Formats: sequence, structure tokens, C-alpha cells
Amino acid sequence: MPRRTQSRWTLAAIINMLQNLTDTDLNKLKSTTNVFKIMHLLFFAFAIIISLLSGILGIRNFGYLETAGVTFTFLVLFYSIYFAIRYASYRQDLSQQQKFTATVYVIKKSAKGNIIWTDSLIIKKIEPLSKRAFDQIEVGDLLKVEQTVKSKFLLKMEKQGKNLLNGG
Repeated sequence: MPRRTQSRWTLAAIINMLQNLTDTDLNKLKSTTNVFKIMHLLFFAFAIIISLLSGILGIRNFGYLETAGVTFTFLVLFYSIYFAIRYASYRQDLSQQQKFTATVYVIKKSAKGNIIWTDSLIIKKIEPLSKRAFDQIEVGDLLKVEQTVKSKFLLKMEKQGKNLLNGG
């Protein structure tokens, strides 16, 4: 199958990729609020452990509580900024209710981590959460992909008509 080149992506092609979210897509997107809750709990557990350990390292110079407190504050600040950006993107997707749909050509897979790069100007990389889905994709494959516009939430990924998400 011939490889699609970057020069074939015109403004009209990009506009044609933009579609409205279906009810199923909206339900998938709304279910990510549980992921946000789990993400918060994991972060705070991680931040507390790292803060307590950093307090031990700072016992001689600054004191245990001061070092642990500064570390915890620093981690919470950066996490808050990161989360605010992600949550704003998520809320924009819910309000705009649009997604990109495209058939993309896989040009590269990461050796570590689940990252797939494509030839698309819009959907440049895909990060499937499932290792099983990642393992089924090879360089040179054509994938039908649907993802939200702002938060890049992966709604659908098919290879030869087979759904690669959610054990499909």
C-alpha cells in the first residue's frame, strides 16, 4: 500500500477530518473523570512519599519538616499546573464536542513506552494505554483513528476493521 506523504495534507483534508462527537464518544470522554480521581490519589501518595524521603535528606541542612514541606509544596504546585492544563482541554472537548477522524500510516514505534508516530499532520502521535493494542501495531500499518481535538483522548483505533481498544 502506498505511503501517504505530508504534502497531501491540505486544509480541506484537515477540515474533512473534523467531526462531531457521538453519544458513545461523549460517554467515553465523561468516564475519564474516574481516571482524574485515581490520578489525584496516586499523585498525593507519590508526593507524600517523596516529601518524607526528601525530608530525611535535608535533616542536617534545613531540618526535616522544612525540607519535606518545601518538597511537597513544589510537587503540588507543578501537579496543579499540569492538571489544570489537562482538565481545561478535557472541558473544551466536552463543550465543543468535536473529534478528528483519520486513516493514518504508522511511521515509527517507540522501543520504550507505548508511543506510535504517524504521517498525519493532525494526529502526529498516538499513545494507546493498552500494551496489547500497542503490540498489535507494526510500522507500515494503516490505522483508523478517532481522537478528541483538545485533550487528544483516543476514542477509537482500528486496524483492518478490528477494534484495538478495550480488548475489542
